[in-house]
Amino acid sequence: MNRSLRCALVLLSFALASRASADPANEAAPTRPEPQRISGAVTGQGPVDRRLIVPPYVRDQRDDVTTTALFPFYFERESKAGVERFVLPYYYRREAKRKADVALGLVWSLRGPDRHTFVLPPLYTHRSGKDWAFGLAPLLTTGNIGGHYHTVVLPLLTWLDGDAKTHRWFVGPYYDVETKRARWRGLFPLLWSKSDESDGFTVVPPLFWRFTENDPDSATTVVPPFFHSRSKDERKWGLVPVLFHKRSKELTSTTIPLALFHHARGPNEFRLVTPVLAYFNDKREGSMLITPLYQRRRGDKNFDAVLPLFMRTWDDRDASSGLFLPPIFWHWQDPANRTNVVFPLFANQQREGISEFWLTPLVGHHRQLEKKASTWWVAPTFHYGETPNSWQFNIHPLFYVARSTEKRHLAIAPIYFDFQNHKERTRRFALAPLYWQFSDAKEQKRNLVLFPLYWDLEHGKRQRRRLVAFPLYWDFDYRDRDARYSVAFPAYARSKVQGRTRHFAVNTMFETNSGKRGRWQFHFFPLFARGGSADDRWWNVLYGLAGYDRRGRHRRVQAFWIPFELGDK
Repeated sequence: MNRSLRCALVLLSFALASRASADPANEAAPTRPEPQRISGAVTGQGPVDRRLIVPPYVRDQRDDVTTTALFPFYFERESKAGVERFVLPYYYRREAKRKADVALGLVWSLRGPDRHTFVLPPLYTHRSGKDWAFGLAPLLTTGNIGGHYHTVVLPLLTWLDGDAKTHRWFVGPYYDVETKRARWRGLFPLLWSKSDESDGFTVVPPLFWRFTENDPDSATTVVPPFFHSRSKDERKWGLVPVLFHKRSKELTSTTIPLALFHHARGPNEFRLVTPVLAYFNDKREGSMLITPLYQRRRGDKNFDAVLPLFMRTWDDRDASSGLFLPPIFWHWQDPANRTNVVFPLFANQQREGISEFWLTPLVGHHRQLEKKASTWWVAPTFHYGETPNSWQFNIHPLFYVARSTEKRHLAIAPIYFDFQNHKERTRRFALAPLYWQFSDAKEQKRNLVLFPLYWDLEHGKRQRRRLVAFPLYWDFDYRDRDARYSVAFPAYARSKVQGRTRHFAVNTMFETNSGKRGRWQFHFFPLFARGGSADDRWWNVLYGLAGYDRRGRHRRVQAFWIPFELGDK
């Protein structure tokens, strides 16, 4: 019986729908625009002006809105902007600048002009003209809002916020933060402070520091073994371990860290450091004496010494000289250079017309004399140079050769490479596992590899090509970027992008496009689809268990995964 009743209702609703669509009055109505069809949707429908649906009752009207419902349990909307009602414990609203009551979501009341709000769970209330609020939720907040004050008491660790140019106060161990730029206060453990425009501090953790600035003669005070500082051109004091002292207008100083002592005096300087003796003088960078046993300097570089063991150098702005004997003998000299070393055994350098060099055990030589170049070394393992316009020979590990105008090479380390250039038409070649060849010819490029198993990468000023035959054949083309991809690895795929062609072959897909009006598709995945165009058709089976579409003068049917429509023709 129930099943027959449901069938009857469905047939009745189809009949009413077809009657409505066949009604000549509907055909003649000029107020309803031609629907726009978009795949899977219909837009442009006119207003509903009555609707009745019976399972727990709905009623609708539109223009000027009446809605009634009954699902759980009752809802009403009327209009000419007022009334809204819901009766499963109570919601009610009227309008003309709003009122509302709500009951068991738990008691609110919001009213209108110049506003008032009330909520019941531990109480809240609110007003709006010149804002206020009140609270009682854990435990107490208060208000102000537009000119922003607040108070939170969370029994009595308090927090008050601010304005009329800002504050935050916390009261359990007091703090007081102002800002727009700075004032912090303190008491947390135990007292800090700051003030600003620009700078300050007072700290008491062990025991008292104070920094402040923006002058009146600066300050720093620290009290653990005492320090004191001032400025506007300096005083300092000390006692850290043990004693420093400084004063200025240029210099007075005393230092005694732990009696290696230092003393200075001023205008234009003298210092003394001792155990046992150093001495400096200055009046712009002259004198020095440091002893155990004798060293010395006078002014504009000079020296004698007996460091370990001996040094003499001179300057007299700059006919330079030198002589040193630490292991074993060096010497340098100028105008225009010379160097000798005899440490085992011999080196030399001169640079007048610029360069020459010698070195031995076993052999060396370098000569450049403004790039008529030459190099040879012999000790393992040979190297030979030369130029104008070049030659080289090496046997480091293992053998390279070169020549030039413009470039060539050969290398036979493992195993044979060959670079050419001939003014950058370029080539690289290798046989090390297993054969590569690169070229360039001014960037038309070409690469060939046979390392497992054959790649061939071209470029052709980026018209591109990649070809691989490593299992089993791929091919990318791009001719830049009309694209093309192919694979044949089990079993077949192809895609071509602009003018869109696709074939894949297990479990089948076929698409072609070449301008969307010639669009076509065929799938067969699970199970069946079809396609079309100029001007559309479709089929399907398991993507919508059964199907049909059309689109040009829109129709549509599916069945078990529903849409029906069948509008237009």
